[in-house]
Amino acid sequence: MALRRRASRRLIRPGVPLSRRSFLTGGILGGAGLVLAPALVGCASSSREDQLVALADGLTADLLAGDEAGFRAWFSNDTLAERWAAGLPAYSEVRFAARGFDDAGARLRVTWRAPRDTAAAEHDLGVVVTDSGAGALRLASVRTTPRPVWVDEAITVTAREATCLLAGDGVPVAEWLDAADLAVGDVAAQCPQLLAVGWDRSLVVVVPARLASFADALGVGQDAYRDVAAVSWAEQPADTGPMRVYVNYPLCRDLAAIDRRVLLAHEATHVATRRTLTRAPHWLSEGLAERVGLVASPGHRSRNADLARRFARAATSSPDLPADEEFEPGAGTDLATVYALSEQAVAALFARAGDEAAATFCRAAGGGEAWPIPAATVTAWYRERLADL
Repeated sequence: MALRRRASRRLIRPGVPLSRRSFLTGGILGGAGLVLAPALVGCASSSREDQLVALADGLTADLLAGDEAGFRAWFSNDTLAERWAAGLPAYSEVRFAARGFDDAGARLRVTWRAPRDTAAAEHDLGVVVTDSGAGALRLASVRTTPRPVWVDEAITVTAREATCLLAGDGVPVAEWLDAADLAVGDVAAQCPQLLAVGWDRSLVVVVPARLASFADALGVGQDAYRDVAAVSWAEQPADTGPMRVYVNYPLCRDLAAIDRRVLLAHEATHVATRRTLTRAPHWLSEGLAERVGLVASPGHRSRNADLARRFARAATSSPDLPADEEFEPGAGTDLATVYALSEQAVAALFARAGDEAAATFCRAAGGGEAWPIPAATVTAWYRERLADL
C-alpha cells in the first residue's frame, strides 16, 4: 500500500547496530558547510522566541559536539532525554530549528536522515516546553503527529549494503533485514527498468514495536490502520523527502519468512516506481506491486488467483477496474480481493500489450497523461482475463 543531500561521512559496516551507543565525540551530524548558530544560554532578558532558537540551536550543537550532558540539559523530561541521547547519534544530518509559537505551544522542525535514505526527512513538531527559571526553555514532550519514530520508542538502527532497518524493542532485526535484502533483489529483477527510474536499489524499513508508534509516525488513526500491514511512505519535504517502508509489527509479528519477503517486495516496488507512478490509478500502482511482490511465492500468486476467480464467478455484471476508493482503509471492501483483482488487471495489460507497451502505458498513466491504450480496451482485457480464470 502506498500513500502518497549531503551524505554522512561515517563509515557503516554491514549488519552493525548503530543505536544504543554512548554519545560519539566528534559526531556524525555535521557535514561540510553546516554552520550552527551559537546557543543563547543563560540570557534572562531574551524573548521567548530567542529562547526557542537557543533551545533548537543548543540541541543541534550538543549533538554535533557529542556532548551528552549538554544535550540532556535541554530537556525537562528525563525519559525523552535518555531516549533521544541514546538514539539520535545513529542518524546523520540531525538538526533542530525554531519555528515559533502557536496557540498550543512551541514548534520545532527536526531534519534527520537514516542510513540508506536518499535524502533527509523533515518533521514540523508541536512541542511542549517548560521554563527552566533561568531564562531558558526545556523540551518536555512532543504533542503532534506525524513525528519521527524515535520520538516515542527506543529504536535500533542497523544497515547493510543496500538496506537499513529501524526496529523497535523485540523486533527480530536479522529476519526483517534478510527479507528486505531479498525484496530489493526481487524488485530489481522483476520491475521494468522503465518504471524504476531514479531508484538507487536501496530500501529503508521502519518497524516500530507498537501500533501507536506506527500510526503516529504516519499521522493516521490507529483504528483505521490497525489492519494495514505496511505502508510505503514519502516523507516531507514533498517530492524530495526520502521514501521509507513502515511496517505494522503487531499485525506482522508472526509472519513467515516468505510473507515478510512478499510484503516488503510489494512496498519496495512503490519505492522503486515513486517517480513514474505518482499519479497512476491505484489499480495500476497496487497491481504492479502485487505482480512484482509475488514473484518469489507461487503460493501467494495461487491464492490471489483464487480470490479473483471467486469474485468473477460471483459477479452479477461485468466488472470494472477497481476504483481508487476501494483501496482506502475503512472503505468496507475486501482489500485482499481488491489487490488480487488489481494484479489480474496488470497481468492482463502486460500479457496483451507486451512489456514495452505496457511499461509505456504505466509511465503515461503515472504522469497523469492520456492513456496510450483506451480505457475500454484495458477494461476488456481485464474482463477477459477474469473470465479465463
